[in-house]
Order: sequence, then structure tokens, then C-alpha cells
Amino acid sequence: MKTLLKTITSGEDKIYVYEAGYVEGVKAAQAYLAGPDGWGASMYFPLYKVEDFAQNQTQIAKFLELAKEKLGMETEPCNT
Repeated sequence: MKTLLKTITSGEDKIYVYEAGYVEGVKAAQAYLAGPDGWGASMYFPLYKVEDFAQNQTQIAKFLELAKEKLGMETEPCNT
């Protein structure tokens, strides 16, 4: 079972940060955004950077942008 380390809220979105074992020999964390259809998008980074990520609104916004794009959650702007 994954260990939840932190929940980051940005607007209506919640990013869940879990302990993620090791990636290339480095203890890792997983940032996860759940989509509406049961799918999700993840990003892995070194465990020691969890607080840096949680405090960096630019990184959070970029993760949300990319994750939502991959999950098809963003709507196209109306050009009319």
C-alpha cells in the first residue's frame, strides 16, 4: 500500500503525493492527479524535494496543466 505523504490543493484540484520507492537508485515521491474517468497522471521526483514542490506554485500549476492535458480535462477555448 502506498503511503500518502501530502495533499496539495490548488483551486478545486487536489494533488496527492505518495512515497514511490526508488527511481534510478534515489528514494522517490509520486505526485498524482486523478481524472474524472478513473485514470490519473503521475510525476516522479526525489523524495527530498516534496516540500520544495509543495511550496512552488509555478511547478504545481505546470504539473496540473500537463496532467489535465494528458487526461483530456482541459476544454478548448471558444473561438467564436
